[in-house]
Amino acid sequence: MTWAQAQQAANTAVLAVFADPALDILVDGELVSPAVFENAYDVGTVGGFGMASTHPAVTLRSESVRDNLVGKSVYVGTVHYKVTEAKPDGLGLTVLLLELA
Repeated sequence: MTWAQAQQAANTAVLAVFADPALDILVDGELVSPAVFENAYDVGTVGGFGMASTHPAVTLRSESVRDNLVGKSVYVGTVHYKVTEAKPDGLGLTVLLLELA
């Protein structure tokens, strides 16, 4: 097995375990599957005051991602987001960082 084949097999296994097949994810109008949606919650402090925020993200195969997705629409179920950053991991997966549209 080549390195590229091993990467593909690992990515397929990860997406098979963590993707939610019941959740439709549309990226720039196209259904993307499999993909993993995360809505991480962070708590921090600013000048002694507490604050919290979410950092929604979609992880998908890099081959599913077109160039320049920043600002494009992503729908996770019925919730509308915009892409703020696309972060390829160099191993075949890309994380799209999102904000509510």
